[in-house]
Amino acid sequence: MVDQLEKRVDRLEEENASLRSRLDKNSTNSSKPPSTDSFSKPARKAQSLRESSGKPQGKQTGSGGTSLPITATPGQVLRHEPTTCRGCGSSLRGRDHRCEAAHHRRPADPGGNGRASTD
Repeated sequence: MVDQLEKRVDRLEEENASLRSRLDKNSTNSSKPPSTDSFSKPARKAQSLRESSGKPQGKQTGSGGTSLPITATPGQVLRHEPTTCRGCGSSLRGRDHRCEAAHHRRPADPGGNGRASTD
């Protein structure tokens, strides 16, 4: 009888280990899809082991900043305009361009289901 109980305990311990290993898996450490993850959030990763230097973050004091000032009269103006229409690919050199591809609408079928008719 003791042998049977020892065998049963061994089998249950193996089953318990197997179930625990399945519980410890999620989509980040196995091939399981994210949809099978539980709703609980995973443990946060440990923070960096680097020690703080005591200096404030960002620009160091004493170093001068530089930027381009905005002027009312710039020395040069560069215009960046498209040369072709994104809808139909025709040239935009002429000012009176109206793209038909941008305003194209599918004809709705009489049934009203929103699909294009195949007639």
